[in-house]
Parts: sequence; structure tokens; C-alpha cells
Amino acid sequence: MEGLHAGLLGDLGAEGQAEHDAARLAALREQRMLLRGILDEVGLASGLVAATDPGESWRSAAQREYIERLQELAGDLRGAARKLEAALDAVHASIATLTGR
Repeated sequence: MEGLHAGLLGDLGAEGQAEHDAARLAALREQRMLLRGILDEVGLASGLVAATDPGESWRSAAQREYIERLQELAGDLRGAARKLEAALDAVHASIATLTGR
């Protein structure tokens, strides 16, 4: 597949390659913006879940189960944030490759 991709890009010529790179860079920058926004939202949600403090008065089974579910949700949000950060790192690396930085 890489050979096919390289062959197609080789046929574009310098001007076509520059247009392809510019379009790719614009797409990566848009992806970066979207990922940052989602990461911010996940961080906000994670903070809200973590800030939920039922206090010592919560003793019923349903209340304890609710707290357990909140803890699971907090863990899921932390996992999602890690994956989003990894995706953001990959986008940064791709941008750096395209821009030579």
C-alpha cells in the first residue's frame, strides 16, 4: 500500500505535493483543535464526577452503588483522557513531520 501511495504522490509533481501537504496540514490542525476541545470536556466532566462527595450520611445499598458507579465513571473518563492525549500527541507528531519542526 505504501508503494501505491508513494507512486500516487510521486505522480502529483511538486505543486500537487505542496497542495496535498497543505490540505493534510489543515486537516491535522482541525483534528488537533477538535481533540483539544474534547479533552477539555472530558477533563471538566472528570472534575465534576470527582467533586461529588456524598459525605458520611450515604449508607444505603443504593447510595453505595451510586458511589461505585461514579468511581467507575471517573476511571472511564481518565482512560478516555489518556487515549485523547495519545491521539493529540500523534497529531502533533504528524504536524511536526509535515512542517519539518
